Amino acid sequence: MSKAGGAGALYSTVGDLHRWNEGVFNGKVLKEPTLKAAFTPVVTGDEDPSRPKDSGYGYGWSIQKQRGLQEIAHGGGLHGFASYLLRLPKENFTVAVLANCSPPPPGVDPTGLAHEVAEFYLGEKFASRETPKIDTKVSPKAIDAVVGRYDYGMGILTVTKEAGKVFAQLTGQPKFEIFPKSETEFFWKVVEAEVTFVKNEKGAVTKAIHRQGGQTINAPKLEEVKTAKLDTKVYDAYTGKYDYGQGKAIMTITREGERLFAQLTGQPKFEIFPKSETEFFWKVVNAQVTFVKDESGKVTKAIHEQSGQKFDAPRIE
Repeated sequence: MSKAGGAGALYSTVGDLHRWNEGVFNGKVLKEPTLKAAFTPVVTGDEDPSRPKDSGYGYGWSIQKQRGLQEIAHGGGLHGFASYLLRLPKENFTVAVLANCSPPPPGVDPTGLAHEVAEFYLGEKFASRETPKIDTKVSPKAIDAVVGRYDYGMGILTVTKEAGKVFAQLTGQPKFEIFPKSETEFFWKVVEAEVTFVKNEKGAVTKAIHRQGGQTINAPKLEEVKTAKLDTKVYDAYTGKYDYGQGKAIMTITREGERLFAQLTGQPKFEIFPKSETEFFWKVVNAQVTFVKDESGKVTKAIHEQSGQKFDAPRIE
């Protein structure tokens, strides 16, 4: 992939990543004082005050305690692939995992696989797993406060309330129930993961802090966008193909009854929802598209907005 800035046009292997880590941790890349600074969690005003002081993000590395062992790691990925590289420094142990799929299907998540490998080799050195206790006294008001959509970057975590229970679903993955440890802390039973919902001075939830496999994700809560009521006949004007990247990536817009769908080359088809007569948005990712018409009313291009970027996608005749 060449259209990804500093992360594009690069090929690598697990062997390359292992060799890189060995060089870093054995002083062949950076000097000891620099490494010490890089591996020290940086504290900012946006940090969760409950976070342990020996965990967080340094200069380019995530630092966590994984069941009693210090871990220095980082994950990454773009549409179509994902990766995870971890180091347990005191054990002199490195794991690198690459996967040619993103979002990953169950069992092919590089972060989870990397930790499974570490436990396979070093199982006796890890502390026993703690089983969180469910707080049965969490108020319905507290549960209502966490309902919404959270921007995870590669997807959206949708939190819903159903019959008094709380469920969470990440884009491309199944929906699972999450259980309250407190009014702001919830955990999964199907995977070793937790999420803390952070509130502002007025008591409104502003973001979620997700912790899993040594990684921390800060996911801002998205404002709910109201779906406009339109005569769905206008959808016909938008159906067709749009050039999302020199003819190699095509966005295909189709109408199915009273619903409009968008599908990018090599990705699943998702419904898009009207914000206005020309503006549509995705619910599975924080993105929107605006269809532009010429003087005759014919659609000539789409303007796509996502992750702070905006670009034109000409309509393909």
